[in-house]
Amino acid sequence: MNLINVVPIARNAPQKEISYFSSGPLPKGAIIFVELKKKKVPALVTLSEDIKTKKAEIKSSSFVLKKIKSPEPKIFLAPELVEAAKKAAAFFAAPLGVILKNIIPAKILALEHTIKISSGRNSLKINRFFSACRPAWKWKNPFLC
Repeated sequence: MNLINVVPIARNAPQKEISYFSSGPLPKGAIIFVELKKKKVPALVTLSEDIKTKKAEIKSSSFVLKKIKSPEPKIFLAPELVEAAKKAAAFFAAPLGVILKNIIPAKILALEHTIKISSGRNSLKINRFFSACRPAWKWKNPFLC
């Protein structure tokens, strides 16, 4: 079991990190989807540590940790981008989640929704990102944006 600290990437995100627990460790800088106010929102992993080191603090806390239901990360952010976002958040006195929401395109954050089309032996996975693109050429290729 691991304790995971995340920063929700949303406009109405809280200013502090939120703690969850997961069955396995997650890399720092990964974007996962967590439940916040009964909605799934993307969140940036800022810390992942073994739960045994914080056991006494967790038992004495006044809140209950929620489990991350889909712990596999979809996107990874470069540490330089995260540091730049932290500096921008400090400069503009805004939460880190709001800064990340404005920096990262919405279509990239929506990569959680994947449609699987299967016909016989062949199966094809199309992300919502690609289905929202309009082809630039007359030849209709859904993967050309």
